[in-house]
Amino acid sequence: MALWSMFVEIEGVRYSTQVTASDARGAIRVFLKTSGLKECIGKLSSKGWPASLSMKDIVLFLPMEGLVNMHLCQVGREGKYVSVVMARTVSRKHA
Repeated sequence: MALWSMFVEIEGVRYSTQVTASDARGAIRVFLKTSGLKECIGKLSSKGWPASLSMKDIVLFLPMEGLVNMHLCQVGREGKYVSVVMARTVSRKHA
């Protein structure tokens, strides 16, 4: 399992988090279940945000050209999107 750093933007709110997963798609799958995302989306429910997002809501998932283990992902529906730049992270003890 690898550690993935997730840099998240939702309607001008930015935060970062880390998840453990074997690959980039797995990292998004784990991220979509995190309490931080659910809390952030919950605060936006009055603005028409869905209660939750799933893998079915991925509209863009691209490796970043020229980079290794960095991806861009957008997840959402009905005009409400979460942008995530993610990077596979190597801890100092493994570097």
